[in-house]
Amino acid sequence: MLESQRVLGEKLRELRNKKGKTKKEIANVMGISVYKYAKIEKGEGVFFVEQARRLVEYYGICLDDLIKYH
Repeated sequence: MLESQRVLGEKLRELRNKKGKTKKEIANVMGISVYKYAKIEKGEGVFFVEQARRLVEYYGICLDDLIKYH
């Protein structure tokens, strides 16, 4: 697992928990399966730019805030 993937997964889990949403709800926002989303949160999966765009719109953050890990 890459460090950047692990940190991104932690950020996604934190954002999801702050909104009080389930993995399934966020997976639906991204247009992916719950299984794939769960792997991303664990730092074991990746997603595409379009899915990242959906997330930043949903959470009201900029892409840099999502992917920055230092």
